[in-house]
Amino acid sequence: MPWSFYSVILTFGVFFFSLNVYLFTRWLRHPLASDLWLVGVIIGLVGLVFSVHMVRVHQRELIRMKLNRE
Repeated sequence: MPWSFYSVILTFGVFFFSLNVYLFTRWLRHPLASDLWLVGVIIGLVGLVFSVHMVRVHQRELIRMKLNRE
């Protein structure tokens, strides 16, 4: 499996973890509530978009290799 498949899982986790922590700490007025959680949200979102793009690139390469073998 290309690395991009694993990076989607990792960046998906970073994005949704940071988003959930930010939203729930604000909603519950928790002491850890901070706007710094938005940094993780932004980094996770950018990473998720890039890794999904790379999955599509790697899928095209895998399909091309498979068609060349036949």
